[in-house]
Amino acid sequence: IKFTITNNEVIDQTTGEKLFDASWAKKDYISYKYYFDATANAKKVKGASGKEYTLVVKSEGGYNNKLYTSAGVLVATIDQSSQTALGTVTYATTNAAKDLLNTYAYSVYNKDAFFAKIGIQAYNDCDIVLGTWFFNARFVRPVNADYKNVGKFTDAEDNGSKVDILDLFDWSDWRGNVKFINGTDYSNTWLFAYYGVQAVKVNIPEMETNLSVAGNTDWKKMKDVTSQVVFTHIDQNGNIKSSISAATDLTFDLSAYNAQPGTKTVYEAIKKAMGQIKYENNGNNVASFKVRVPIEVTYEWGTLVNTVEFTVENTMGI
Repeated sequence: IKFTITNNEVIDQTTGEKLFDASWAKKDYISYKYYFDATANAKKVKGASGKEYTLVVKSEGGYNNKLYTSAGVLVATIDQSSQTALGTVTYATTNAAKDLLNTYAYSVYNKDAFFAKIGIQAYNDCDIVLGTWFFNARFVRPVNADYKNVGKFTDAEDNGSKVDILDLFDWSDWRGNVKFINGTDYSNTWLFAYYGVQAVKVNIPEMETNLSVAGNTDWKKMKDVTSQVVFTHIDQNGNIKSSISAATDLTFDLSAYNAQPGTKTVYEAIKKAMGQIKYENNGNNVASFKVRVPIEVTYEWGTLVNTVEFTVENTMGI
């Protein structure tokens, strides 16, 4: 949640804009109440999975202090228990909350961004309301994995052509300018462990290709085109985790690397943990073609889903 709250002001951490300023009210008899505005009711928001959710504001042990989906799944809570804890927003760890959280990166400011309208009410010791203010609190994805368009295989390589999954993405967190790997600077690789990155799944059964069949280069499911071209997701020992018939999570524990600073050794260990995508051609030599495949990365706050596109370069001499 990209804002800071005190009893007297709210500041957007991205822009530095002061969303709420009550410096005029620094009096012992002034109290505040933070709450989810009722305008969130019936608001529809899409999750990273594509599923649409309808938000509902409820009062449970406070006033408009809970944000739910219409299915009754908790998304967030505003603490109204005391003036000390006032305005603390606790984001839920439910599957629906995680799905919503992972939809939008820090850079998304448009109307589709996932936000909750929060009201701030100032009142005196006689419970007389002195003023009401509103601001939008954006919920942004903690971790970003942006495909670098570097995936490439070469046909007819001995023992298959392989790419490391870790190196396919630019990894950053909600601050935007903090990269987990920055060229040969590996000092932030500990963030993989900090954010609880724990599994990768390459959904090879859903792989698509434009591999020419009788001159047709339309995109089709690989399994409907040929069985001679083989893609697999393998772990560091060469064991197959996903193939054209089934996709499973490759799970791993990076908790041992949750210490600053990260190192190249940590980078190499995480690269091995995530495994590789392997390409083999069991048929004739082929001309260059492309494939697309969804890759899912699971971490403590949900799942990131990217559809990446690879080029398979033709066999030498074709």
